Amino acid sequence: MIDYSNLVFRVAPMRVQDVDAVMQIELAAFSAPWSARAYEYELHHNASAHYFVAFAQNDAAPITRLAFWQ
Repeated sequence: MIDYSNLVFRVAPMRVQDVDAVMQIELAAFSAPWSARAYEYELHHNASAHYFVAFAQNDAAPITRLAFWQ
C-alpha cells in the first residue's frame, strides 16, 4: 500500500505563464482538451472562474490544475 502521509503539495493561483505546462497535462488527460487560448481567455476575462495549479513538493512544473466557477 502507498504511504501518502509524507506528500507535500503547494497550490498557487494559475498564471498565464503556467498555461504551457497545463496544456501538457490537458493533452495527456482529456480526449477533447481545452486550448491554450481558452485558458488565457478564462484567466483574463472570466471573473467567475478560479484556476489553480498544484505542485508536488518543490517541483517547478505543475502536476495538475484545479478549477471552479462561482
